[in-house]
Amino acid sequence: MSRPLIFISYSHRDEDWKDRILLHLGVAQKQERFDLWDDRRIKGGEDWFEATTNTIDAGCVNILLVSANSLTSNFILYEQIGDRYSIARGKAYYGSMLMDSGDSERRETAWGGS
Repeated sequence: MSRPLIFISYSHRDEDWKDRILLHLGVAQKQERFDLWDDRRIKGGEDWFEATTNTIDAGCVNILLVSANSLTSNFILYEQIGDRYSIARGKAYYGSMLMDSGDSERRETAWGGS
């Protein structure tokens, strides 16, 4: 039986936040409870669009890091938040919104559902 797949979507400008999530999920991943996927797993020469959309379609859980950086990405806006995204397909999702405060510290809010 294959392990559940968790897809993580983020802007490369927010990679530090993605790494925080990977750290938190690391213990369970080492116990092989699920498989994590982000675009850093795309191999050189591989079609990034196909690899990413296939993973979104296959994913059991999708984590979307929402920030000003990610919301300026056409791919995230039109492919992930649009028709293809887990919310529209009835899959489990977890969203995390990253907000900049005036003093450059980041705060995090989250929501989830299925």
